[in-house]
Amino acid sequence: MAESEGEQGGGNGGGGRFSLFLRELKRSLGLGPDPNAELSEDLAEALEERREAQLPFEPQERRMLMNIIRFGELKVDDVMVPRADIIAIEAATPLPEVIEAVREAIGEGILTLRLSGDEMLEGGLSAADCIAIARHLSAPGRLDALNVLGGNAVSEVGIARNIPGMGTPTAPFLKMAAGIRAATGMPVFHATRITDVETARHAIANGMIDMVSMTRGHIADPDIVAKLQDGAVDRIRPCVGARYCLDGAVYGGGIACIHNPATGREKTIPQRIAPTDGPKRRVVVVGGGPAGLEAARVSALRGHRVQLFEAAEKLGGQVLVAARAQGRAELGEVTGWLSREVHAAGVAVELGAFAEPAAIAALGADIV
Repeated sequence: MAESEGEQGGGNGGGGRFSLFLRELKRSLGLGPDPNAELSEDLAEALEERREAQLPFEPQERRMLMNIIRFGELKVDDVMVPRADIIAIEAATPLPEVIEAVREAIGEGILTLRLSGDEMLEGGLSAADCIAIARHLSAPGRLDALNVLGGNAVSEVGIARNIPGMGTPTAPFLKMAAGIRAATGMPVFHATRITDVETARHAIANGMIDMVSMTRGHIADPDIVAKLQDGAVDRIRPCVGARYCLDGAVYGGGIACIHNPATGREKTIPQRIAPTDGPKRRVVVVGGGPAGLEAARVSALRGHRVQLFEAAEKLGGQVLVAARAQGRAELGEVTGWLSREVHAAGVAVELGAFAEPAAIAALGADIV
């Protein structure tokens, strides 16, 4: 959303951006001519309605990033009930007031606050500002933990920086989160491009943060924890930072993953492939690109006897070409992981083998 210098306000600019956003929301939310004056009342009303409906207060997270307030609905037991996700700073409803109201509502429940460690925005909250705010909000009895990330999401550029993709450093805001943990003494959660277990272990073992949120990692492979427990770290399907999942999240269409076709389609494509109860087939796959590799992997896991032919001397197909572009090397792990998995599943792989029609027919395959 564009904002002019005159609308940014003075000081660190947070109040100006917040007021601008509220003006844009006013029509759809029906907050009236002076939305700032109604925030505390609306919060109290939303919390009271939850109490009257006897709704459970689950672990709550209040978000300060982007300095906005959103109102929506929550479906509980097929009943639509009002809900307020408070995303505010002291320029509107004072955030301590919001925290205290939510704390009163949830009692001993877990309450965390997500905030940026540096908005990286002209006129926005600097790293020093964010540390000062975090210290102020970390008074005993208020919060149980902080959830720290970097950047902002008020523009396309801000989103790209806030949720970086391939070609950018791993864990770019880890030191930022560690700085807030050191300044406040609070438990800190952190999520930004921590795509592998080794980096997560390093962050926790060295006391930089207390919990890693591998959001995109779990979009790529929801079985990360199960594979860790089984000692199969090398079997984890890695997030390659393609940001394909972001397209659905930001622009609509649902969450998907560039190299996990089951993600977002679990009703029709299972994440875990079970052996077939039917007859075992002989399957021949022609081509060792991502489609051929996935077909071979799934067929083998279903219990079929699979043979794959690839004309080149290396599996990967056109992904190998795409991965040679500047900043795109991580794409190679799409077919790198699939290549390892087809071997683990027992697929017979023939490299440098042209699949001539007569030769394929002579194999007597049930499925090609």
